[in-house]
Amino acid sequence: MSVLRALVREDNDATLAQYRDRLAARTGIALSPAVVCRTLKRLGLARKKRR
Repeated sequence: MSVLRALVREDNDATLAQYRDRLAARTGIALSPAVVCRTLKRLGLARKKRR
């Protein structure tokens, strides 16, 4: 999913829900946060989390 890769490159501090919403806005594909998480892991994409 090149769109998901681009979303992580743009903002790697987003939440799974934010990635889901942005992915749906760009592609029209609605996924659950769990699917987004598994896809990110499969692609080897790391997300940073703020504390």
